[in-house]
Amino acid sequence: MNRILVANWKMNGSFKIFENYINGLQDNYNFEKTDLIIAPPYPYINFVKNLITHANIFIAGQNMTYLPDGARTGEINGRILKDSGANYVILGHSECRNNGSFDNIYAAKTLINAIENDLKVIFCVGEDKISNASDEIVIEQIISGLEGVDKKFSNKIILAYEPVWAIGTGVTPDPEQILHKRNIIKALLQNLDFLETPIIYGGSVTNQNANHFIDSAKLDGFIVGKASMDTHNLKEMLKIL
Repeated sequence: MNRILVANWKMNGSFKIFENYINGLQDNYNFEKTDLIIAPPYPYINFVKNLITHANIFIAGQNMTYLPDGARTGEINGRILKDSGANYVILGHSECRNNGSFDNIYAAKTLINAIENDLKVIFCVGEDKISNASDEIVIEQIISGLEGVDKKFSNKIILAYEPVWAIGTGVTPDPEQILHKRNIIKALLQNLDFLETPIIYGGSVTNQNANHFIDSAKLDGFIVGKASMDTHNLKEMLKIL
């Protein structure tokens, strides 16, 4: 299985910025053992898709609803994402959980709808703060998200552990803390018979600390925000993977 790097651009970019970014990224691109998944803002999905020439660079949406087409101003669903050119969708990112656009109650419905629309899912989980209950919070999020999802789709899901307190703060857990969470998540996935679901980490990942994390915490890759917006940083992380 290839290692994974998810570049979440959040609400950033322009046509010119993305054109320069993708062209610069693909210049002498030789990272065939890593799946790179780029998540641009929705309006740029098809534009970026058409710039990509490498088979292992993919496009993700940043969120979606499970609801069908209809009078839902400002929403986007799996059918529209797929039609726009997306291969993946990020679900459960803490920023979406915090603003109310993603909820544990609807997590499983949204995952199932994404898979039904031929989208692979990057499912984010993570605690708000360091506490004795943090393991239980992550376990609850995973169980809520995978409820009713057929285990045969385990290879359609990437589990991303992102402690909220580490996202964009410059504060990162020790590799031992990440390994602890990774082991809990791995055991839970095995217990649920989701045997082909890789586990990645996100939260202030840079090309300076990625090497420190990847082997010590037995990770399958990373989801990266701000640091992924620089092609030099991204290529350095791809080298590490």
